[in-house]
Amino acid sequence: MAPFAPPVLMTLDAQSAGGAEVQQVLIGRELARRGWSVSFVVADYGQGTVKQVGGVRVISTFPVHGRRGALGVVQRGLALGHGMRAAEADVYVTRSGMLYTLPIVWACRRLRKPFVYLAAHDRNFDPRLQSEIPWVVRAGFRISIKAARAVVVQSERQRALLEKHFFRQGVLIKSGYPLPEVGRYGDGEYILWIGSTSKWKRPELFLELARRVPHLPCVMVVAPAGARRRFAELEEAARDIPNLDFRGFVPFAMIDEVVSKARMLVATSSAEGFPNVFVQAWAHGVPTLSLGVDPDEIICKFGVGRHVSNMEELVDSVTMLWSDDVSRGGLARTARRHAEADHDIHKVVDAYACLLSEVQERQSRPK
Repeated sequence: MAPFAPPVLMTLDAQSAGGAEVQQVLIGRELARRGWSVSFVVADYGQGTVKQVGGVRVISTFPVHGRRGALGVVQRGLALGHGMRAAEADVYVTRSGMLYTLPIVWACRRLRKPFVYLAAHDRNFDPRLQSEIPWVVRAGFRISIKAARAVVVQSERQRALLEKHFFRQGVLIKSGYPLPEVGRYGDGEYILWIGSTSKWKRPELFLELARRVPHLPCVMVVAPAGARRRFAELEEAARDIPNLDFRGFVPFAMIDEVVSKARMLVATSSAEGFPNVFVQAWAHGVPTLSLGVDPDEIICKFGVGRHVSNMEELVDSVTMLWSDDVSRGGLARTARRHAEADHDIHKVVDAYACLLSEVQERQSRPK
């Protein structure tokens, strides 16, 4: 189940796709390419009666801009259940938000089929990051995780959080991405930021960085993520920064071109799962500078960029790496090698295929 995947799956201009949706689409397409029967149960973004896209079956359910509130959640949950029944799957997999996991579990119980949950953010398992999530949603999510046949995590940190707070063992499968041909290593044209208006992404920090390096070109790609007012405020602030190219939303199909032309990627998130944009950058041989997160200390441990603790360090690192071709090129090549070793979509899907086969086999054993 991937309710909000259509903007990636069908290249719709919905301006709301995130890393979780990207991963689901990449994994689903690769499984389909290998001969698996893959269905996506999704929300209706106006795609109508589309039945097949990129080798996967598409089953549309509730309208994405339908009724809100508690009644809307119930209606969406029922619609997802109907879509799941239509899919007639052997295993149901989701990376959806915490809100929709319990309806999915209930549907799986009615269908007598196993459910696999894929973590998308540290917030899934860290109570300290859940203060704004209603208790009833948290309680439903806890029931869902207990019921899941397997829980896939993105990092060792998530695995530890899952074990500590949910008393479950997680299966670590890293995020994957197709590996493109790389024509340049750290020899791009601008400093790049990609993210959404979500508060933990802290886009205002990149605006501040751009102000502090007025001699360096900066590009900002921002998905509104439903926060139109905040998006407008960021866009307005960007107009006063001459060296900043505020591009707003860029469809997923065009992101690779934007990333491939970057000299470095800057991240400012205070909390994440495993940022999809990190994997995209490394696949293109683009080093990462992060003010905030460093999942499992990969940036520092493997030398794929720089991890800094404050704005002053970020400004210094960006300025130094912009002009130091040798250091930047070394980081870029290391980033690409790391992507090849740990994030090649083919290797990642090998792990998913193995896990899903095991789940299917266990389900088919005589009770």
